[in-house]
Amino acid sequence: MVLFLTSLGVYAVLFAIQFGYGVYETSTQERRGISVLRAAGIDPKDNEAVRAFLIKRVDPDRFGNRLADFIGYIWNVITWISSIVVGLVFLYQIYNVFISGDSSSDIAFIGCAVWSVFMFMVGIVVNLLCKLLTGRYPSEPKKIRKRFIENDIH
Repeated sequence: MVLFLTSLGVYAVLFAIQFGYGVYETSTQERRGISVLRAAGIDPKDNEAVRAFLIKRVDPDRFGNRLADFIGYIWNVITWISSIVVGLVFLYQIYNVFISGDSSSDIAFIGCAVWSVFMFMVGIVVNLLCKLLTGRYPSEPKKIRKRFIENDIH
């Protein structure tokens, strides 16, 4: 039971860190975009110049954009599979402890938590490596192109 509560604590801390990181990213996204435009010598208020710059920047024919999209796709698949496996193992352990009364394999709770921490850290490394290799975060060009399509920007 102690290992179960410890692993729940680890999951709570991981969730809080990921939530905080998401809030931080959302709050700095616009500021970062404006600094990129200014570095390229484009006035952020000139909509046509901004549109032309972004369309050229996220062009699907550029190798860096393709690589960033590919890395994002692969990382998405890996994290989904990992999350499903961890969730299933965690549910099985909850069944073992609370329904069957078998707490002999409580270590799997900690194993799930350690694996989740590992995947979180690897995700940070993957994001940084992708940014260094391509100049974009994983799937960033795809997300920007999707926003263009949703907003009907050509």
